[in-house]
Amino acid sequence: MVFYLLQYLDVFIFLAICLLILSMILLALRVIAMPQAYEEKISVYECGFDAFQTTRLSFDISFIPIAILYLIFDLEIVILIPWVLYADEFDTLGVVTVFLFVLIVLIGFIYECVKGALRWS
Repeated sequence: MVFYLLQYLDVFIFLAICLLILSMILLALRVIAMPQAYEEKISVYECGFDAFQTTRLSFDISFIPIAILYLIFDLEIVILIPWVLYADEFDTLGVVTVFLFVLIVLIGFIYECVKGALRWS
């Protein structure tokens, strides 16, 4: 049993050194950091509401379709990046598949434009 654990001695030493360095960094940050709640830090950001008000405020949902469209096209880019990197290795079926994927996303985008989801009103 002891011989079995000695095989992992390097891993245990590595973990101990990592924990030591981590605790030293956290201790240094605790000593150096000076938490201050100044005006700019607690100001309104992203949602447009004050940071320290009740959560039961009326909420305008007109930006949600734009956010959903952003997520869809962001995911499309994430899916297309590996294809672009390895495009020279694909055969005709791979090219047709990616073409159909882009075509479907383009049709969805045109549909959203026609339905008026991109109009901010």
